[in-house]
Amino acid sequence: MNIKELALGRRDMFMLDPKVLIEQPGFNLREEGPELDAYIEDLATYIKDNGVPGVLTIHMQGDNPVVIDGHCRRRATLIAIKNHGVEIKSVPCRLIDKYANEADRIAHLITSNSGRQLTPFEKAGVVKRLRAFNIENKDIAVKLGMSLSYVAQLLELCAAPSDVTDMVKRGEVSATMAVSEVRKSPEKAKERLQAGIAKAKAAGKKRATKKHIDPQPKKSTMSVDAIKKAIDLMDTDDLTEILHYVRGKL
Repeated sequence: MNIKELALGRRDMFMLDPKVLIEQPGFNLREEGPELDAYIEDLATYIKDNGVPGVLTIHMQGDNPVVIDGHCRRRATLIAIKNHGVEIKSVPCRLIDKYANEADRIAHLITSNSGRQLTPFEKAGVVKRLRAFNIENKDIAVKLGMSLSYVAQLLELCAAPSDVTDMVKRGEVSATMAVSEVRKSPEKAKERLQAGIAKAKAAGKKRATKKHIDPQPKKSTMSVDAIKKAIDLMDTDDLTEILHYVRGKL
């Protein structure tokens, strides 16, 4: 039995010149900036030494192969060719299902991401785009393999004030914490989060957590022996009064 007889389907994989691959403007939801640039530079170094990892996913727009999954690898490959003198004539590419529509291609940004994981804010951008196609939250959850509550949380993150979402982008607070504070008070969320971030940084932490934003009062550390001694000194046999005293010490 040969490989064709063993195969369960046809092989939609092609070796393409990385220079002919294109990015659809605005399609990739990665947050541009120094962090992404550094990641791509590191990936270019990896490609120089080890080759292009994985398989890029594309779809055809007319005669143009457009990248769906592998934007960072495409950019890193071109950097490896230009800056490191690496000779890469082709990269492995797989065609997305020919019946996939625009919503399917957008969902593919999450469901088939094989490189650097998307941040919560980047995932929120995917969910927001799918909502623009009038897809219900429950259907988005199924399509992306998320819980319904997480889809709702990501949509709330999209709708949060820009000052709050900037804190999430900088990694100063989690998306969950940011949404929680906006739910409590949209007007005070920014102030409370900033105060928490300041406390976290003062303690040498990069990210604020619940204890920085909403600290709980410290409980008494009075020992059992100390309580027993205090009770012994009380001039009473009233159990109710003793319990009241003990509760007051805890």
